[in-house]
Amino acid sequence: MNGKGVPLSPTVYPLAKGRAWAMLAGSLVFVAVGVVLLVAHSTVKMTVAGVLAVLFFGFCSAIFIQRLLRDRPELVLHDPDAYLARAPKLARRTASMNARLGFGPANMATNTLPVPPEAVLDAMRRHCPGLAVQLH
Repeated sequence: MNGKGVPLSPTVYPLAKGRAWAMLAGSLVFVAVGVVLLVAHSTVKMTVAGVLAVLFFGFCSAIFIQRLLRDRPELVLHDPDAYLARAPKLARRTASMNARLGFGPANMATNTLPVPPEAVLDAMRRHCPGLAVQLH
């Protein structure tokens, strides 16, 4: 809310597609490295490393493809009080665990946003002036 008690309109950040494409390309490179390790399979360690690389970076690639194909914003800042109420069950559980560990209820990766983290922080403070934010 602004100083007059009128709710602010949401702050919407789209996906930074260039960064997402770069991360997808990086993930696919590591999938290829994992495949090379599997094909070479000269040692058990190389084979295990290859399997782990293909599984992990293949999953990362799938996530980036999904994010590139969906047609919705990457981040919408609006009503901080209703955030956890609307959040999926996994997000609520994570927030609960974070609170028990002494962290805040929300953590955000800003690497796929088209603005620097400071701009997101400024927008968060406009929406909720008393917001306590920890930077890591």
